[in-house]
Amino acid sequence: MSSEQAAADARKAILAKADQLSLPEIRALLDQLGATGGVEPVGAKRTDANPVDASPVHANRESKRVRRRRTRAIYRLRVDLNRSDPAIWRRLEVHSDLHLDVLHQVLQEAFEWTDSHLHRFTLGGDSFDSNAEHFLCPFDVEDGEEYGIPAYQVRLDEALNQPGDELLYLYDYGDNWDVTIRLEEVLNSEPGTPLAQCTDGRRAAPPEDCGSRRTAEELAEVVDSPAAFDVATINAALAGPHFTLLAAGINPQLMLVTARLTTTPSYPQIAARMSELANPRPTLDPEVRNAALAPHLWFLQRAEGDGIELTSAGYLKPTDVEAASAILPAMNSWQSQRNREINAFPLLRFRESLQHLGLLRKRKNRLLLTKAGTESLANPARLWSHLADRIRANKPGSFEHDATLLTLLFAATESGGLLHLTPIAQALGDHGWRTESQTLPTTAMLRNLPVLDVLDNLTGPTEARSHRCVLTEASVAMARDSLHVE
Repeated sequence: MSSEQAAADARKAILAKADQLSLPEIRALLDQLGATGGVEPVGAKRTDANPVDASPVHANRESKRVRRRRTRAIYRLRVDLNRSDPAIWRRLEVHSDLHLDVLHQVLQEAFEWTDSHLHRFTLGGDSFDSNAEHFLCPFDVEDGEEYGIPAYQVRLDEALNQPGDELLYLYDYGDNWDVTIRLEEVLNSEPGTPLAQCTDGRRAAPPEDCGSRRTAEELAEVVDSPAAFDVATINAALAGPHFTLLAAGINPQLMLVTARLTTTPSYPQIAARMSELANPRPTLDPEVRNAALAPHLWFLQRAEGDGIELTSAGYLKPTDVEAASAILPAMNSWQSQRNREINAFPLLRFRESLQHLGLLRKRKNRLLLTKAGTESLANPARLWSHLADRIRANKPGSFEHDATLLTLLFAATESGGLLHLTPIAQALGDHGWRTESQTLPTTAMLRNLPVLDVLDNLTGPTEARSHRCVLTEASVAMARDSLHVE
């Protein structure tokens, strides 16, 4: 028998007696077999500012998901805490097009948990069944979990389609709060229907870190009234600012980032800015928009046809450096040389950001237009939308992702002037981020965010400046548009 077959048989044996083991015991045994990577300590955050880009999709697994619904429905869900006695359950009505990372937040409110531990959703088996399909929290994704894809990529109606369909949810791999989500009924969606609401339920949920107590006798040791259940309290939480933002079309990832700040000193200012963000967006005059896009359009126009020829070292030629420096706002206060790109750091960052944003590509020492760049060249409105969509960092759970969303929140809720980075750095520290040396995030780290290369350069070409992070009408509008999901 091969070593691979022996390991596979051993894993099957572990899973066969899973009901006799705790989840930590299962994970420990699987880790010994090399079947999974180690789990991050409960409640821990990555400490480096550049997390790895894991790709956890298992290539040989057939998806158990179904096609999304064409139109939104309301799902009536029965949510049960497994093996509770008497039963602890909630009945929820939610939008069918919620992504699972948002459903996770709804479940946290429904059971009055604090989102302090790891979680996952599972379709077609238990939470560590290798034959099931797993939808992972950001920390399992970063940890390189082999089996599963990020929950933020999956909608609820891809997992549940017909009454009777079930989805499993596991929260806290130590206490093992395993929950069964059953679709009871599919209802029509009426205008103004809340994103999520609780309509019924029974008994108090077990509190965090209580050792997986599930019976009335066990819970009486840690809960004043195990039989208590108040639907109004849950619905008040589900009507809070995070869910109000979702109903207003705000990117759900912002809600998930700010939800972790509710008990921190940063939250009052965060909450005020989120309330402001939910207000209707002012319309940006097309002439103001087009003028703000002048630096981007200059590069696209210059790259049309044969492209922009680079030096043998891969930099812009001196004549292009001088011409671009004259129209790039970030270069207005640059005191060094303006004829070599390697010495014109703001310009170099901006040019590289155009490649990162998918507008230019390098080929044979030339910068050429991409398809998106070609489409944007002829349509400034298309360019604006492309930038608003692409400046959001797309790796939930990473420092850049969280820092970018908070930066956009602060920029979108300013009237102009300087974007102050200190409160953003403080909020990231409150969120739990630390550098490799265990120090708090700094404003210098934020100044290197790619999003600022876009916001900093959405201004008129003649405007004087002596700082980075200058906000104008256009950059505030760009931040707002980036945070809205159409």
